Amino acid sequence: MSIAVLEWLNKLLAGIGINYQYGLWRTYPIPFPYFVGEKNEEAPDSEGGMQQSALLITGTGPSLLELEQARDKIKSLNDTRAILDNGSGVAIFYDGAYAVPVDEPDMKRIQIDLTIKEWRVN
Repeated sequence: MSIAVLEWLNKLLAGIGINYQYGLWRTYPIPFPYFVGEKNEEAPDSEGGMQQSALLITGTGPSLLELEQARDKIKSLNDTRAILDNGSGVAIFYDGAYAVPVDEPDMKRIQIDLTIKEWRVN
């Protein structure tokens, strides 16, 4: 997944009101709920120039209801497509979500799974 796609995702999630940062939350104070993402990439398709990545977005906050509301917003992005400034095409697909156990009694956590497909032209 290219840097251009990561930047596009940041803007897309910010545009729907999701407090999101890639890798690790790095700003203070920490807003609740907040979401962090990590990716797993497959090998690129040598013929079609397509690369598929799994994006795992983990949300943390004191309210499971707020996390579920944020999940609904992220789910609404299913099948969003764009042509980026670098000419590459990208599409995002919702693959499900589940609650993640957490040891803090006043915190809840959810993981949202997305598939990102990118077609590079360069």
